[in-house]
Amino acid sequence: MTDRIPPHNLEAEKAVLGAVLLDNSALDEIGNLDRTDFYKQEHGQIFEAMETLHQQSLPIDSVTLGNELKNRGTLDKIGGPMALAGLTDAVATIANVEHYAQIVKNDSVKRRILGAVHSKDPTQFDEAIKHAYNVGQTNVGTATRKALNLIKPVPHKWFTEPAPELPQLLKVNGNDYLPRGTVGMIVSEGGIGKTQAMIQLAVSVATQTKWLDTFDVVKPGRSLLLLGEETEQHIHIRMRRTLDFAKAGEGDDFEKRTKQVSGLVQVAGLSGQTTATIDENGELTRFAVALRKRLEQTGPWDLIVLDPLSRWAGPDVEKDNEIATRFIEYCETLAQLPGNPVVLVCSHTSKAERAKGSNPTPRGSSALYDGARYVSAIKIDDKDEFTFVHSKHNHTPKAKEVILHNYKGLLGANPHKDGKKTKEEIPYG
Repeated sequence: MTDRIPPHNLEAEKAVLGAVLLDNSALDEIGNLDRTDFYKQEHGQIFEAMETLHQQSLPIDSVTLGNELKNRGTLDKIGGPMALAGLTDAVATIANVEHYAQIVKNDSVKRRILGAVHSKDPTQFDEAIKHAYNVGQTNVGTATRKALNLIKPVPHKWFTEPAPELPQLLKVNGNDYLPRGTVGMIVSEGGIGKTQAMIQLAVSVATQTKWLDTFDVVKPGRSLLLLGEETEQHIHIRMRRTLDFAKAGEGDDFEKRTKQVSGLVQVAGLSGQTTATIDENGELTRFAVALRKRLEQTGPWDLIVLDPLSRWAGPDVEKDNEIATRFIEYCETLAQLPGNPVVLVCSHTSKAERAKGSNPTPRGSSALYDGARYVSAIKIDDKDEFTFVHSKHNHTPKAKEVILHNYKGLLGANPHKDGKKTKEEIPYG
C-alpha cells in the first residue's frame, strides 16, 4: 500500500508568501507561523528569509528577498528569482492573509499529530497537542493584539500639560481650518469644478498661496493628484491654466511658480484604468495595497486627492455602507502615511438633499458622510457664480460660506458681487 500524502495546501503557502511581498505589514497579521509550518521546504526557507529582513526593519520585495536568499545559498534551491516573482499570483486579496496563514497552520498541526500517531512516541504527542493549543491562542493575529494593547489609562500629564495643537494644512483668517491627517470630501453636482478646485489646491500648497483666494496654506508641501477621469492631456491644460492665474506673491514670476509646482506636485491621469481600492466583498484590492506601499516609499505627503469617489471605491460604495466604511478606513491609512497628509475624495452630491435645500452631502451611503471628518460642497448659484459651503468640520469650527466665481474655468473668491469690478480685474487663485 502506498503512503498517504500528508495534509498540506501549497496554494495557501504561496498566498501567505505573496501577501507579504505585496504588503510587508502582513507579517504582523499571521500570528506565530514559522518556517516549520510550511510543507514545502522551499517555502519555509523563503518565509525564514522574510522574517530576517523584517526583524532588521528592511523592506521585503523580490530584490531584497532574492539577495537574502542568495547570501544564505538557497536562492537557486527555491527556484531562483522566477519562483519569487510568481508568489504574488496566488494572492486573491491581501485582506485574507490571516485565513491563508490559518490554513497553513492547521495543516501543520495535522501533520504533527499524524507523525506522533505513526511514531507512537508519547513526547511527540505532547508536542503536537501543545502546537495545536498555541494555534488557538494566537489565532487573533498580531495586529489584533496590538490594537488591544492600545487600551490604557488616561495619562496624568494630559491634565497637567497644555494640549498639543493640531498641525494644519490650511487656515482661514488666522484660525485653524483643515488639520493634517484629515480624511475629507469635496462634493458638488457633476461638472461644477471639483477637479479644478483640487488642482488649484495642489498648486496653492506647492506655492504657499491662498486657495480660492480665501484659505491660507501654512507651509509649502507635496501633493498627489490621482484623477480617475482625466487624461494626461486634460491635466496639462488644467494645470497650465491654473499656473497662468496663480498668485505666487510679490516679485514671484511664472518660472518660479513652475519650478515650485514641478518639484512638489505629482499627478496621475488614470482615465480608462481600473483603480478600485475595494472589491465587491468589501476587501482591499491588490491595487489598493500596492498604491499604499508606493506612497509610503515615496513620502512624505501633505495632500492626497482621490477623484472621483466611484472610480476609487468601486461601483457599490454609494449603496453599501460596509463597503463605504471600508473605503473610509483605507483613506485613514493613507492619512497616516509619512507627513500625515490630508486625504480629500471628490464625490457628487445627493439630488434628494439638493431638492430639499439641505446641507450638501455625498451621494449614496450615509457611511461616507459619517466617516469623513471634513465635508465641503460647491453649490451653483448661477452660471458663473457658486457658493463654497462648509457642511461638516469635526476638528475645527465651521468657516463662513465663500462666494466663488468661475473665470475661464478657474474658481476664485468674488468679493465684488455688485459688479463694480470686471471679471478681468478680479484675481483668481
